[in-house]
Amino acid sequence: MIKKNILIIGAGAGIGKSLSESFKKSNLFITYNKAKPVNNHTFNYKLNLENQKELCNFIEVIKTKNTIFDLVYFIAAHTPHYEEKPSNSTFSGNFSQKIFNKFLKINCFAPIFIFQNLYNNNLINHNAKIIFFSSLAGSIS
Repeated sequence: MIKKNILIIGAGAGIGKSLSESFKKSNLFITYNKAKPVNNHTFNYKLNLENQKELCNFIEVIKTKNTIFDLVYFIAAHTPHYEEKPSNSTFSGNFSQKIFNKFLKINCFAPIFIFQNLYNNNLINHNAKIIFFSSLAGSIS
């Protein structure tokens, strides 16, 4: 049986980490930022989704892997209410423009940039599944 090539953006903790553990029999490519995941994947890459240079470097590295992905997950990686009110676990909608811009960079612009580059470089199988999701905490993404 042919192993599927899976990319998970945001697999360092929480849902992404749990998801990565469920694909142990696949060629698993993951990114993380702060919380380093278990090191039993095909490819681990520390990626700050706010940093355009790091995003470009990530794409260049992925291109060298000669891998076409069958499944790509984008996990919402940043929720603004945790940054401004860490004790509050519900979304209030009251946060600064700076925090909102960070949220958009990480959860919207970075995934679009990555997807666009994977697609334009023919790194996504024509039958691939592309999934964007978040937890309840990331519900505005």
